Amino acid sequence: MHVVNQRFLTAVKATGWTVEGAFSAFVSELDEMGVPYPNSFQNIYDKVQEHGVEALYDHDDPMPMGLIDLFANVCKFSMEFVLFGRGKPDEETDVSTQNFDDFSEKSSVRAWVVLNSLSVSNAELAKVFGVSAGGVSQWRNQICGMKPAQIDSLCSYAGVDRDWVKYGRLPDGDAGLQIVEMCRRLADQIRSDRDEAISKYDGQFFLLQSVYPSTL
Repeated sequence: MHVVNQRFLTAVKATGWTVEGAFSAFVSELDEMGVPYPNSFQNIYDKVQEHGVEALYDHDDPMPMGLIDLFANVCKFSMEFVLFGRGKPDEETDVSTQNFDDFSEKSSVRAWVVLNSLSVSNAELAKVFGVSAGGVSQWRNQICGMKPAQIDSLCSYAGVDRDWVKYGRLPDGDAGLQIVEMCRRLADQIRSDRDEAISKYDGQFFLLQSVYPSTL
């Protein structure tokens, strides 16, 4: 079983839930609302009906970010623990109270996506931002440290819409298509590198999933 899936089970148990109970609670909530299941959830629901909830986690591939988030909304466990093994499993991550530079802040993650989509060396980017090449390397590897003004400079340099990087609002037209393609290229790159550093690239792919344009 994948290590992320193992931590998922630990987190669910730590919050006093079972996987079966949390899944049933979510289904009941949808049924009470009287709305049809989203296509993505319908596929999950069908899989559980056929194979049981074990089918969601009892395998060697990491669970999709969206599925983990679904359970986190019910159980209130720590996404930080499940994805990265940090902190306690039963402490819900509250992004609104975190520092701007924290890795969980979505704007920092989107800036990380832009940085790692650029075919430019750390030394070249260091000249743009007036920092050391080592500082750029930290931004690219740890998703931390960029200030709002530096993110503005990054958007200008890369030609990427500021509203998407800062607030997650995907623009219309070519600007939006550019962002979608940028995310797809980075996802392909992470997949191609994944066998060389499983834990590192699994974490990066989860981060990319968390800010993937909703139109995909």
